[in-house]
Order: sequence, then C-alpha cells, then structure tokens
Amino acid sequence: MNAEKYKCSDTIRISSPLPIEQLLSLEIRQKENAHGTVICEVITRESEVGSPLFSTYKDEKIGVFKGDGEEEEILFIGIIESVAFRKDHKKMTARISGISGTVALEQEKRKRSFQDINMTYEEVAN
Repeated sequence: MNAEKYKCSDTIRISSPLPIEQLLSLEIRQKENAHGTVICEVITRESEVGSPLFSTYKDEKIGVFKGDGEEEEILFIGIIESVAFRKDHKKMTARISGISGTVALEQEKRKRSFQDINMTYEEVAN
C-alpha cells in the first residue's frame, strides 16, 4: 500500500496508508533504551478504507511531521503494529499503534532449509 501525507492540523501531517480525515489524538513516546512509539486516534475516510476485516496495515510505514508543508520536522517514523477500528454514528475511527523503525535492527534474519528427507523431527528441531 502507498502512504500519503494527510494534513491533520495547521502544523501536523501524518503519512499513512490509512486514509485520514481528522486527527482526534496523538501521543508520541520516546524513552531511553527503548523504541519510540506512536498512538493516534483518527477519523478515517470510510469509503476508502474498505472492510477492516480484510485490511491489514501491520508493518506498513507511518510518519508524523510538524510544519507547514514546505519545511517539516520529523516527529516520528516507524511501522504500524496494529490498527483497531470502531464505527460510531456513521463515522469510522481507527486507533493506530506504531513503533519506531529501529525495531528492525533487532530482528534477526533466519533461513533454514530442510532438504534431507531422511531426518526425523527431533533431528530437525536440534
């Protein structure tokens, strides 16, 4: 999915694959020796979201920027961990939780191939 920048206020823009109509709340946390996190609650463009049951935004990019569009300061860049949808009074809201891109530095790439068909399950596990 492609991420677009959505103007959420005079100074805040959010880059997200989820179509945003209005920002309700925004919380960015950065603690020492921990990954940064973002939690934002937004009103989405329901006609563009499709069915939340079939949409997954996990591991998509999300960014929060401050500025007027010409000069922007990066407040947060990361990936979406989860999106929870709620529909109230003809409005679809979404609570987006994200984690900073530094989490990718901790993920270990693993490749295992089990080509020997004579191995037992116990041998493969060890």
